[in-house]
Amino acid sequence: MVSILSIRRFLLTVIVALPLSVCGQNAATAEDAHLSAVAAAAPLTPGELFHLYADRTWVWENGAAYFAKDGRQLRAWTGGEKASIGQGKWLLTKDGKLCMDAKWKTLAGSTQGRTCFSHHRLGGTIYQMKDPGGSWYVFQASPAQPAQEYDKFKPGDIAAATFEKIRQMVSPGGQPAPVKAGG
Repeated sequence: MVSILSIRRFLLTVIVALPLSVCGQNAATAEDAHLSAVAAAAPLTPGELFHLYADRTWVWENGAAYFAKDGRQLRAWTGGEKASIGQGKWLLTKDGKLCMDAKWKTLAGSTQGRTCFSHHRLGGTIYQMKDPGGSWYVFQASPAQPAQEYDKFKPGDIAAATFEKIRQMVSPGGQPAPVKAGG
């Protein structure tokens, strides 16, 4: 049985993309139409997001975040001159968002922060966008594409040792870093 949402996505794709291809618009306009279709596509459910993130480590260029399955604990670190650690929770919303709500510590102090990413599915591909104001990009393609964002996710907690090393660095003597005003 075809859902109303599937029909809506199909019609949106046809209404936006078909006239562009027939009229011979340039590639940038076709890309804009595709991104509009992604934005209008169905968001992932909390269950789908849980399956993607739970008990996995997202490895960044200079850091990582671990999404614990039990209690939805979040542990993250960044290296370099401004090394930091983040501890908190990861949250899922009905509108396809994953949010990382964490207290970040550096040598200079600490602050509370929330970072969210939206997830929509168009066809078999999942797209992700940092909120607010980010741009949609391929998170997990079907079939898989080289350099898709989800390739940076590894099973289990592979960041624990580095997290602990940086935690000791930003909290010398085991004392927590001071909290900045407003944080």
